[in-house]
Amino acid sequence: MKQRQIALLGFLLLSFTQTTWAKFRTWNITGQGSVRAEFVSEKTGLLILKISRKKTIRVSMRNLSSDDLAYLKTTFPLTLKVALLTTKERYNEGRYFSRNDLIFRDKITITQTSKISLSKELNITFFVIGKRARENKFVVLDKTMKKFRLSTLKPYILTNDYRMFPDHDVFFDVKRYGYLLLITDKAGRVIAVKSDRDVFAEKYKSFLKANRKTWLTSKLVII
Repeated sequence: MKQRQIALLGFLLLSFTQTTWAKFRTWNITGQGSVRAEFVSEKTGLLILKISRKKTIRVSMRNLSSDDLAYLKTTFPLTLKVALLTTKERYNEGRYFSRNDLIFRDKITITQTSKISLSKELNITFFVIGKRARENKFVVLDKTMKKFRLSTLKPYILTNDYRMFPDHDVFFDVKRYGYLLLITDKAGRVIAVKSDRDVFAEKYKSFLKANRKTWLTSKLVII
C-alpha cells in the first residue's frame, strides 16, 4: 500500500514538474545568445521573460529570432474586442433639405485583448447596410475604410457619419438595417468579423468560400 502511495506521489510530482517547465523554452536573442525562459508579458515591443523563480529579463522583440516570433504569434494569437455606439440627429440646415433628414454617427472602438502586439498595419472596413422591403434585398448605405495600427496601451477609435433622407427613401423603400465590420491584415486574411445581424456575417463567409472578391466593393452593391 505504501509503495503504491509513494509511486502515485512520484507520478504527481513528475507531472507537476513537466507542466510547470512546459512553458519554459529556449529563446534565441541577438546579443545574448540562447536563454531558457518563460514568457510573462509584453508592452510596447518589450518582452518580460522569467529565467528563474525570482529573476526576469527584458528583451526587445526586434532582437528575437523568426522562430521566437512565430512561437509568440501562434501561442498568443491576436484577439480583439469591438464596441459600437450609434447616434442619430435631425438635419434641418439649408432650404434644400427636409427637416426629417437624419444624420447617423457611428463610433467604433477596437481594443486589443491579446497579450502580444504582433500586428503591424491592419485594415478596417465598416459597412452600414440598409434593406429594401419591397424587393427584400440588402444594399450598402455607407462604406468606411481605414488603415490602422493596434496597441496594447490604448484602443483604436474610428468614427463616421452619413445622411439618410426619409422623404426620398420612402420612394426607394430603403431603411437602415444593420452593420458589418471587417478587420483584415495586409495579406487580406480576416482577423475579425462583427455584425449585429447574423445574416451579414454568414453571407460574407459564404462569399469568402466562393472566392468572390467583388462583393461589397462599391457603395451601392446589392447583396
